[in-house]
Amino acid sequence: MRCLLARFRVLVPAAVVASFSVLALNPFVARADEFVDRVNAPYSRISDAKRSDLVVLPLLAKMAAVPGGLQDGGMLEDAALLTHEQAAFAEAAAWAQAPEQKAVLEALARVTEDDDPETRMVFAQPYGVEGAAPELVEVGMYTDLGDPPLLAAAKFGYLDGLEAVGLLAFVEAQRLVGEGKPGEAMEVLLDLIAFGRQLTDRAFVKERALGEMMMFIGFVSIRDIAYRDSKASTHALTSDGIRAVIRRLDDRRATVGLERMLIPTGDQVALEQLLNRIYTSSGAADPESFATTLSSLSAAERPLRLFSEAARWDQVRAVAAPAEETRRALSRMYSDWVRRWSLQVSDPLLSSPTDFSKVVQGRPNMAVLELAAPAERLFATRKNLMTEAAGTRMSLAMYGQFLKQGSYPLALTAVRPSFIQTIDVDPYIPSRSIRFFVPVRDTKGPQGTAQPLEMRVFPRKPLKPFSITLRDDVFVMYSIGPDEDDGHAQNITQSDSGGDYLLWPPMLSLLRQSLIDQGELE
Repeated sequence: MRCLLARFRVLVPAAVVASFSVLALNPFVARADEFVDRVNAPYSRISDAKRSDLVVLPLLAKMAAVPGGLQDGGMLEDAALLTHEQAAFAEAAAWAQAPEQKAVLEALARVTEDDDPETRMVFAQPYGVEGAAPELVEVGMYTDLGDPPLLAAAKFGYLDGLEAVGLLAFVEAQRLVGEGKPGEAMEVLLDLIAFGRQLTDRAFVKERALGEMMMFIGFVSIRDIAYRDSKASTHALTSDGIRAVIRRLDDRRATVGLERMLIPTGDQVALEQLLNRIYTSSGAADPESFATTLSSLSAAERPLRLFSEAARWDQVRAVAAPAEETRRALSRMYSDWVRRWSLQVSDPLLSSPTDFSKVVQGRPNMAVLELAAPAERLFATRKNLMTEAAGTRMSLAMYGQFLKQGSYPLALTAVRPSFIQTIDVDPYIPSRSIRFFVPVRDTKGPQGTAQPLEMRVFPRKPLKPFSITLRDDVFVMYSIGPDEDDGHAQNITQSDSGGDYLLWPPMLSLLRQSLIDQGELE
């Protein structure tokens, strides 16, 4: 099941989508080795009382199947566009309120209740069968490494279930909005963000990517709920309630803490172990194991390609660099990534080619190391998350200010200190804050006359571009985006191809309304 990823693909930046893939489960007994021990070492220090995996995973196997309307090819075009007003929602709401799913939602709230970075719960299940509880192994909620254990072949049996948790939280939030409880809906999404943040601390990119997806969905959906409340004739949200939400999203003290995220290195250890498997003691590519091992990895999700992959890797073996040269390249590659990770986003080194792109990418002699390619995209996804987090805090603060005084202030700084202590900078250009203005009031034509904002929105394909006119009944908040060119929110793409990164009105909200206007969504 890839419903959560597939349903949000039209909203999530490409780097986030590209970095996530779920492997099928195929469990059998394995024994640990030194590489597995290295990856598992941090989790051995976590007490059972602080392990969120021990709370959540036993409940995943008991969840009812996701309703057909929420799965690929179902009656909903995109679950991200789901609201309580749609006919298909009744089935989704009933599923979310069934006892098995309610137990998961309660667990999600419990494992994210402590938002102190030093004491909060941790998703700390070790990798492999030896460290997993027998009852979880029985239902496939563990990481199968095979026998003998190979980290590069890890099959994360719990990722499908966790993906369903993300969809469940989204549906429950929409259900609560339908009951006139947008504040409670935001609490569910805040729990999802906090749990996703736990997954971003895991050792492997696949797990990190799902955690980032959960956080992204949480940020987007919270803004969407606030925006829909702002357009309602009677506002159910309050300034005090919004202040409490912002407090949980405080990047400097609460669980979000994106600046505390580290680049995962489990994939590096996996490659070190893999090189030991596919090279002989003399340092040459092993004719017995090189092609067979690598083809089984690259064809894991497409078994019909096993023979063609075996032939390809056999050709690579003929030109593969010696073991020591490959190990040095692996070490340099990760050292470069780790060094860059600690830099400020404005550091010029981040604009220079990485060691991966210079030494590994597209070079047949280093083809083995291209298995680490998803780590290269983490820099883009981190910046997207930073933008989403900052934009959500500042958008909520501005809407809270509106609820408090009945109008939008002239400057973003007016929300401080009542709603937020520090004005967030634009992650794409830290020397400036997130952009804010009110159309008509703050936009002038050629002769200095006030005019509305004509915004052109280019969502991810296959959805069609559309235009919208914004007036002074709404504020606009945006980041200059990956192209680092301020287009004054006239063109919205949220991609590297140009255009600004819209935060308010939320792109999700505008896209939903556009599809309704076009008759493509009920």
